[in-house]
Amino acid sequence: RLSKGLDVTFLSIATAGWMTYLIRASDRFGKAWTADDPYATRVAAIADRIGDDPAALAREILAIDTIFHPELAAHAGFKANITDAFRGLLSDDPLNTLRHVCETNGHNRLNRLIQTR
Repeated sequence: RLSKGLDVTFLSIATAGWMTYLIRASDRFGKAWTADDPYATRVAAIADRIGDDPAALAREILAIDTIFHPELAAHAGFKANITDAFRGLLSDDPLNTLRHVCETNGHNRLNRLIQTR
């Protein structure tokens, strides 16, 4: 999608959501739960070291080359989308971020699903 210049907003939100799941399992972010993921320990260590810096979190997690191809990790637009998503998903109201994405991207079906939550 990126190579074709197509929108990757939902891919970015889904990716940032997975990252947030692992970040929230770290000590620094309150160990909200125990993440059941092969990368949980590695991402938690990054989160513990970096803290609440969305751009640095995005950069460091995207640099895990066993998950993300280096070209994807280096893509400024994708990295910016992940960073923006972190700002909302790591806030006190992560659902507001999802609502905003659905409203601004014209996906009424997804928006209706989120509003019922």
